[in-house]
Amino acid sequence: MVKNSNSSNIFKKLYLSALVFGVLSAPIFGVLSAPIFGVLSAPIFGMLSAPIFGMLSAPVLTLTFPANGWCVEKGVKTMSKNINETQAVSSLAESASNTTEISNDKISTATDKISLATFAGGCFWCMEAPFEKVEGVKSVVSGYTGGHKINPTYEEVSSGSTGHLEAVQISFDPSLVDYDTLLDIFWRQIDPTDSTGSFVDRGLQYSSAIFYHDDIQKQSAHKSKERLKASGKFNSPIVTQILELKTFYPAEDYHQDYYKKNPLRYKFYRLGSGRDDFIKKTWKQDEK
Repeated sequence: MVKNSNSSNIFKKLYLSALVFGVLSAPIFGVLSAPIFGVLSAPIFGMLSAPIFGMLSAPVLTLTFPANGWCVEKGVKTMSKNINETQAVSSLAESASNTTEISNDKISTATDKISLATFAGGCFWCMEAPFEKVEGVKSVVSGYTGGHKINPTYEEVSSGSTGHLEAVQISFDPSLVDYDTLLDIFWRQIDPTDSTGSFVDRGLQYSSAIFYHDDIQKQSAHKSKERLKASGKFNSPIVTQILELKTFYPAEDYHQDYYKKNPLRYKFYRLGSGRDDFIKKTWKQDEK
């Protein structure tokens, strides 16, 4: 039995801010020390500054930025965005209409042999990998859905003003993997008792939901939710919403396959988010 608790959020934010700003301080203080103490001092002073300035920055940053709206995920994703903007200048100039363009192999399309499933489970970075490893899954696209804003940007969605949730859309071959299997995988990635966010990320834009594409998926989703309730796995009510999919907007290209493109930054974020600890604690009995 697992109880829903957000009591560790402050600690997680402290941890992540220390980690991020510790790493950022290393090259800065290494370079500054070189002309004073010599070139050989750069790596030494750089490495020494990481834990010191990382830990000093943690309480300041944690108190400065409120948990709801400006979360750790926003900080790390914004850093990623700035780094990738230079590489994407040409494509951004071509997309002045605010229409998101992503690689052809990541575009979700339903055909006679390919079906779609759409799930919201908090940070979409963390929702891609579990499904992409499944045989029969053709692609997983990060994006936004459930809100009122047309062609929303990451900044707009993360502000909580659009009504959209971060989500992933899965293209799969139903002859190789069925929708019920994808539902089972989905439940094991989230805290279905949290109605105001997911793990360290707070705000309705990070809450969980199943977006069904047809009546068959709707029925399967409700049955799956009832099975989870009946399992007694959780003490608190299951609050994950089951909603009809309206429009799914793919997220910016730098968010797609983030765990592959930026493995170090992804691991920093995921380690401090609390997701893996929750999954391990909740489902460890089932793995034996």
